Order: sequence, then C-alpha cells, then structure tokens
Amino acid sequence: MIRINLLPVRQIRKKQRLLQEVAGFGVLLIALAAGLTLFGLSLGHQIDALQQQIKTLNDKKASYAKIETEMRQLQKDRELIEKKIAAIRDLKKSGQIGVRVLDELANITPPGQLWLESLKDTPGMLSIQGVALDNATIAQFMDKLSASPFFGDAELAGTSLKEIAGNQLKAFSLDVKVVQPEEKAQPAG
Repeated sequence: MIRINLLPVRQIRKKQRLLQEVAGFGVLLIALAAGLTLFGLSLGHQIDALQQQIKTLNDKKASYAKIETEMRQLQKDRELIEKKIAAIRDLKKSGQIGVRVLDELANITPPGQLWLESLKDTPGMLSIQGVALDNATIAQFMDKLSASPFFGDAELAGTSLKEIAGNQLKAFSLDVKVVQPEEKAQPAG
C-alpha cells in the first residue's frame, strides 16, 4: 500500500526553520543588547572613576594653589628685603665716604703751604676754597687730588691775590669730583 502524506511537511519545516532563525536572531539581539549594556556599564564605571580622579586632582591643585600664592608672596618679600639690604649697604658705603674724603683731603693738604677755608659738598662734587703760598703749591695740591682714589679730576675754578697779615697769597677755588674707591679684595684667611 501506498501511503500519501497530505500533511504540509515542507511548510512545517520552513516554519520551523523560520522560527529557529527568528529565535536565533532574537537570542543574538538579546546577547548583543546584553553585551552593549555590559559595555555601557563598564564605560560608566570608568567615567565615574575618571571623574573621581579629576575631582581629587582638582582638590590637590587647589591646595597647591594656596601654597603657590604663599610662595609668590614670600618671593616678593625676599626681593623687598634684598632691596632694603642693598640700600643699607649703599648707605653704609656712602656714609663712610664722607669721613674718608675728609681724611684723604687732610692727608693731601701740605701743612704750612696751603690752607683750606671752605668746603662745599654737592652730590658727587666737592667745591674747595683756600689760600696757598704760590701757584706751584696749588698745582701740586691739584695733582695729589687727581691721583687720590677718592677724587676724580680737579678743575681750577679761579685764583686771585689775597693779602693776609701783610703777605700776598694766592686764593683759589677748585671743583673736584668725589668718587667711590673700588673695594680691594681682601685675601681669604
């Protein structure tokens, strides 16, 4: 006997394959969605961790900003103190220069031949007025002034005759540049 199968086997198999493909595609979509969700969560955790690191670093930066501000203020204070120390040194040098200039002037002045009548000190210049026995004494005095480390060139402003106690003497007026002598290096010892 011949049997004829009138059941739609091919259609059932097609439907089963179609269902299997749809189910496979659905499982694939679910797996893909689950994978993307896990990947998204992983990225979210990484972003949170990085944001926390950024916050921590910004907090550290803020604490360092206070220290940096203090360091800048300390640097300004240091520069101010250094300027004050330099000013004190300059004042100390210039304060001593007046005494040294007068001492040098006293040592250069020839006793019994030349007498100083007045000194006028202006910044960097010294105006000297005095009386000498003759022009040669005035010239020697000017040469000694020019050779001194405390004085620059001496310029004769003028001379005239002046009678003192019946003697004809030479009155003179000089302008001399006052200079700061170079400090000599002291040997280490």
